[in-house]
Formats: sequence, structure tokens, C-alpha cells
Amino acid sequence: MSTTDWIQFWLAIGTGILAIISTISIIVVLIQNKQIIETSKRPFILIYKDLICNTNTAIEYLVIKNSGSSTAHITSIDFDEQEVGSLNKDYSMLSKALIRLNNSYIAPNQNYKIPFKSKDSGVEFLKLEVTYSNGVKTYHDSFQINLQQDYSIASIKQHSSSTNPEVNNELKDISETLQELVKRIS
Repeated sequence: MSTTDWIQFWLAIGTGILAIISTISIIVVLIQNKQIIETSKRPFILIYKDLICNTNTAIEYLVIKNSGSSTAHITSIDFDEQEVGSLNKDYSMLSKALIRLNNSYIAPNQNYKIPFKSKDSGVEFLKLEVTYSNGVKTYHDSFQINLQQDYSIASIKQHSSSTNPEVNNELKDISETLQELVKRIS
């Protein structure tokens, strides 16, 4: 073999190696793109506590929200019935609402707000496990919600007073309601 033949031989091997490397890198990029697209199109179920301060008392809500971009089929929500029962007493039907959400659908950006009362219940954390799917893949998430997270956060409401007590109460109610709406929007 002449020098030219050796050069052509090594160039052919180098070209083959580069072709293999570029093919592998294309496959890796395609797999990553598929995962990114799948993640961007999947449902994301979030469960958290929300607090709405109205005129007389604060109302606590357990919010179950789909923040993803596709519909989620909630196959099951698991919870400790004794803990949730402590939150139910004299106020809401939290356990029934959670049970009824099994085998239900939640659209993108849709949420359910279930009222409950955690103050003086003796329950500090609420543990929930949700299993849901998008029709193709099944997801499982666990949530541990600190029910006392906002007990020490002060919420100051401002309003003007009037000499007439009836007008004063109405103005206070309207003022506090509008302030809550502004807080929610911003």
C-alpha cells in the first residue's frame, strides 16, 4: 500500500467514526427533546392550603389544582382518615370531597377548593398522596402540607369609619372584600 492508500484508509476510518458520533449525538438530542415535550404537555397536580380572610374569620381551603397543560385523570387520593376526620368536625366534608375526587378529571388550570378548619384540630401536617394520569402515563405525587404555616402571619385590613354603625359595618365589609380581591389579583 502506498502512502496515498494509507491516507485514504485513515480518512475513511475517521469519517466513519465521526458519522457514528454524530448519529449518537442526534439520538441523544431526540431523546432529550421527547422528554422535554412530554414534560411540557403533562398534567401537574398541586395540593396546598390557601387562606381567605373575610370580614369575620379566616376560611381555610385545601386547593387541588392542575397547573399542567393537559387534563389529569385523578385515579386516587390517599390520606389518613383520622387526621382528615379531625379537620372535618363541625365544619366541612373534607374526607367525602377527597373520596369523591377519586376517578375524576381536572382540566388545565382548574382547581377545587375544599373548605376545612385546622385551628384547634390537633393536626399539624396533612399528608396526601395523589395518583393521576394523562391517559398515557401515570404519575404519583406526595404532599405534606403544614396546616399551621399561616397562623402567625398578620393580615391588616384598612377601612374608614362612619358615625352611623350600620353604614360603618357595611363600609367595613365592602372595604375588606375589595382588599381581599386586590390581594388575590396581585
